[in-house]
Amino acid sequence: MVQRGQTFCGQVIVNFLLLFICNTVFGTATDIFCLKSIKDSLGDLYGYLKSSWDFSNSREGLICRFTGVECWRPNENRVLNLKLSNMELKAQFRRTIQNCSSLTGLDLSMNKLCGKIPADVDVLLPFVTTLDISSNNFSGRIPKSVANCSYLNYLKLDQNQLSGRIPGELTPPTRLKTFIVTNNLLTGPVPKIPHVPAESYANNSGLCHLATAINYILENFPDDPPRTHEFMGKCEFQFLRKPPGGPNRRLCDACGCDIRGFLYHDMRRNVHDLHPRCLNLKRTISDDSGMKLKLKDKVPSNSVCVKCNRKDLNVATKGPFRGWCYMSFCGNYCYHVFCLKKKLILDNWERGYFNVASSSSSSSSLVVRTGRSSRNTRVPSDGSLVTSAPSPSTSYSTPKGLFPVAMVFLAGLISLYLSENPVEFFKVLADVLVKVLPRS
Repeated sequence: MVQRGQTFCGQVIVNFLLLFICNTVFGTATDIFCLKSIKDSLGDLYGYLKSSWDFSNSREGLICRFTGVECWRPNENRVLNLKLSNMELKAQFRRTIQNCSSLTGLDLSMNKLCGKIPADVDVLLPFVTTLDISSNNFSGRIPKSVANCSYLNYLKLDQNQLSGRIPGELTPPTRLKTFIVTNNLLTGPVPKIPHVPAESYANNSGLCHLATAINYILENFPDDPPRTHEFMGKCEFQFLRKPPGGPNRRLCDACGCDIRGFLYHDMRRNVHDLHPRCLNLKRTISDDSGMKLKLKDKVPSNSVCVKCNRKDLNVATKGPFRGWCYMSFCGNYCYHVFCLKKKLILDNWERGYFNVASSSSSSSSLVVRTGRSSRNTRVPSDGSLVTSAPSPSTSYSTPKGLFPVAMVFLAGLISLYLSENPVEFFKVLADVLVKVLPRS
């Protein structure tokens, strides 16, 4: 009796181990096959995959050391994320990607991939949370099945040749928090996706989202004459509605951020670009404490940015990216335009918490609210960021029905304050109208 019991327990253990080993080997084999098929099908001009993806050794955890491959565990051949951005890869979207059955993140941005997005993308990538195929040459429609990717919360399709309508299935309920389709050939109505700003749909002339009104303003108002800037030598900047050269990535020389819509482009040398806001940056700014900052074309050699503690911006370029900065008159405090303007000011402005206190045509005083708790953020004379409660008489509440009107009025004041050129007013006005008026 005891012997029969021991035999039965032994069989159970052996069967369990076999089942576990078979499942493990199957998962490993399919993921390896997935990567092999990707390597064989992609045109790898610079050999990023050829030099790294070597399948001659079959040990566990081998693929986890491949360029662009992240595994669930360091010693387990199960692909978690594929990050193959900016590798000059050429091919179409391969269906064999479904063999990476545990994949949650796929980044193929800034390559030369083409063709259509598979109609059953939800079957190929059932667990994907992040999908970035921006800055390629994909064409055709955005498949409706993308709405069936139950875990997807980050989707970037900008800088392609996608056409047709944006699937209405992407409207709530959806997990999407980031959805960007700028610079495509899309048409039809814009779906109402929460948390997605109007800028995410920019430069799709066929989209029915105030397109007629905006185009009328931009095309019928007198042309903006070429601009110059003291930091940019003999450059002549011309206002353009979209970056030249198609989906190639372009960065603003002042703040280092991507340029995805309106810009000023150097028509003389064709290498420099500036956001309209950056071209009109005030030469001097000050805060409530009286500390004044002066605009510089780069961080001085003996200083670093107080905000990020870096001299150069953390931007993915071949060489160091300096970017402009604001330097205190005393020389002790320095802030990248990116850190001061993008992180501190514009992010809050987009949320409706930005106020500008007018002082003069050559300088500005900045008061930035940090949230609905009605606290002010300032850059005091000691260079640190502090918050203080507003005075009892200050009220920031706005009637809900008047909020869009207030935003348009505020945008007009800011644009006229930043630049005497009325063209800037209409550009900012169009930008804010897109944000505050209901989408069709």
